[in-house]
Amino acid sequence: MDELSQHMLTQFSNSMKEHLTKRYPEQTNVMKNGQLQELITAGVEKAEKYDVTDENDVKRFLEYQVEYGRDFGHSSETMWANQFLNNRDLTGTDKMNEIDNYDLFVVTLGND
Repeated sequence: MDELSQHMLTQFSNSMKEHLTKRYPEQTNVMKNGQLQELITAGVEKAEKYDVTDENDVKRFLEYQVEYGRDFGHSSETMWANQFLNNRDLTGTDKMNEIDNYDLFVVTLGND
């Protein structure tokens, strides 16, 4: 990774630490030193494997990891996300939009 890319990743990571701590205080307050940073670093890499690379899309992906756990998309509770994450016909933004819609309308509101 070149120096500029590393700098941008560090800035994004710092911004995400602040955002996730504010948005998910219960989940992040129980994390030990370095765990949130590890979640962000691993989450960015995992998102990239699903072609989720836009900054806002990665942010949403990380939010789901904090909300549902590191195994988001692989646990029995979140296996539904796999149909979107592994769909090669969707862009990264489309994948995250579909996940947002499913999470809101099916998981939260219970509409099929």
